Amino acid sequence: MNNNHDIIVYHGSISLINTIDVTKGKPYKDFGRGFYVTESKSHASNLALRNKRIEKERYGKSCDALLYTYKMNKTILLPKQIYFSNNDAAHTLIPEGQVERL
Repeated sequence: MNNNHDIIVYHGSISLINTIDVTKGKPYKDFGRGFYVTESKSHASNLALRNKRIEKERYGKSCDALLYTYKMNKTILLPKQIYFSNNDAAHTLIPEGQVERL
């Protein structure tokens, strides 16, 4: 169901995500461990591509850069990026479409 309160947000990653689990995030991010999404598709894509490059340069590992698309209610939108610190809140994100390999 799409209504005027729904927005599309993106998450860039090198990990396959079947279910959002905020405990798998890195603890040193802006707001700490959590699941981050943004309204900017290019920002999420760039983060995924950056992490792919880091995996190759630092660890010699090949991986895919992945872009996830979600729908969420914009009434819970925070400025610039959205941060979920618990799994209950993160599960308000509704997957939209296929995961895009960058």
